[in-house]
Amino acid sequence: HRGEWALFRAAAGVDRDFREGDRTSLMLVTGMEAAIAASLLESRPEQNAGLVAEQLTRLRQGSKSDRVAELRRRLGLRGSNEFDADTVVALAALQNKEFGSADGVYGPDLDSLLGWGLFADALV
Repeated sequence: HRGEWALFRAAAGVDRDFREGDRTSLMLVTGMEAAIAASLLESRPEQNAGLVAEQLTRLRQGSKSDRVAELRRRLGLRGSNEFDADTVVALAALQNKEFGSADGVYGPDLDSLLGWGLFADALV
């Protein structure tokens, strides 16, 4: 591997003692999520699991849930519980229209701005 992919694999530790076919699990996050996670680490998140859930709960491409089905319904998309490419496009269009920028990710702040309440029961 070369270029950015090689750098990513090295940073993720995939190149060390890693053989082709070995299983690894990686989660990609946005820069904003990385900043939130770093801030939460400094504030001792083990003492407040609710704060961690509140700050880092997101619906994004690949998510599957009843919340996604409700999000899709509110975006005018047909029934499905999968956050697919169509969901990203519809959500990004809404974000651009309402706020002038978009990342295609649905989180608690956006939920609050829109008043849709998709995360109301998640933050117990």
